[in-house]
Amino acid sequence: MYYNNSVLIASTILLGNILTSPTAYADDFVQSITSGKAYADINSRYEYVDEDNTKKNANAGTIRTRLGYDTGVFNGFSGKAEFSYNTDVFGLDEFNSKQNGKTQYSVVADPTQTEVNQAYIDFTGLDKTRFRYGRQRIKLDQDRFVGNVGWRQNEQTYDALTVTNQSLDDLKITYGYIDKVQTFLDTRIDHNTHLFNVNYSGFKPVSVVGYYYGLENEDNQNQSSNTYGIQFKGKIAFNDSMSVMYLGEYANQKDAKDNSHDFNLDYYHVNAGMNISGFVAKAGYELLEGDGNDAFQTPLATKHAWNGWADKFLAVPVDGLEDFYLVAATKLMGVKVKAIYHNFESDKGNQNYGDELDVVLAKKLNKNYSLLLKYAIYDADEYSVDTEKLWLAFNAKFSQ
Repeated sequence: MYYNNSVLIASTILLGNILTSPTAYADDFVQSITSGKAYADINSRYEYVDEDNTKKNANAGTIRTRLGYDTGVFNGFSGKAEFSYNTDVFGLDEFNSKQNGKTQYSVVADPTQTEVNQAYIDFTGLDKTRFRYGRQRIKLDQDRFVGNVGWRQNEQTYDALTVTNQSLDDLKITYGYIDKVQTFLDTRIDHNTHLFNVNYSGFKPVSVVGYYYGLENEDNQNQSSNTYGIQFKGKIAFNDSMSVMYLGEYANQKDAKDNSHDFNLDYYHVNAGMNISGFVAKAGYELLEGDGNDAFQTPLATKHAWNGWADKFLAVPVDGLEDFYLVAATKLMGVKVKAIYHNFESDKGNQNYGDELDVVLAKKLNKNYSLLLKYAIYDADEYSVDTEKLWLAFNAKFSQ
């Protein structure tokens, strides 16, 4: 009864305000729409792939254009609409996009696609709380478990409800319910997935993240799982020119819902490094456990960002994956330079999968334009084949 009376009183007050000043409300609503921000993001990219197999080398030129509009706020409500179009370049279409049927070439997973990339409504009328409903980008935990696959020209977005609350000092709580996944391959996957992520930064200089990701893939129940995890990360600055950073993470994953597999697998990730006058050096170890039948998987992750840019481990082998890596990064004459070395081994069976070297150069020309040159070389031993990949990209961004 109390709830019904409260709703009735609130509705009466709101209706009364609208009726007493309908013109003002209409003006405010129009103002919230017209005071928004339009933007465009154009990414032109060339990708070359050479694999030591029977596939022909891939030469892929693609141009992805995103056009979007963010509205202003009206009574706590705002919205976004974003459209995306990706197409290949004439003469640079010798690649297997996984949609174009050109299976004689190596894969470059950037199919021609026109889509509504994002379309959602936000409500921020409650203190330090945001409700978001609709097709949206979701990025959690450095995209290791849930991400937008942002490297591909067509990103991954979600038809979802997300709620973010920061009412308590140093505490951020995120909940998400995913109904559908709009993949970068222009497919839609039905989900009944729940995400919980709690980030506490009050223990200086360490932040603690606890999470639960209950994935139910209704189109492929063998990708349904429950993952619980905790992460500690932080940075200690000794002075203006020297600091150390560190990370430790553990997660456990079990089969869930109608998954026909039976597994109980662990994930470990540790790294540590130093930043001395802008030069960063880091060493790390990541383990995705495998038991010979199943391996720890992260189907919603931005997988390209992990375990090598040659993308040999997008699906973790059933014997699991150990990734020992070294990172060096700095900035030279305005160019960001980063190199990563990986040594890959199996968790089960003592297999030496191979080694990989990744290098990227990135230059921001001004506030609108940037260039990127990226290279990956995978030297196979007991897994997959030798692979080289090269990317050259030009990006342009504009906004009101």
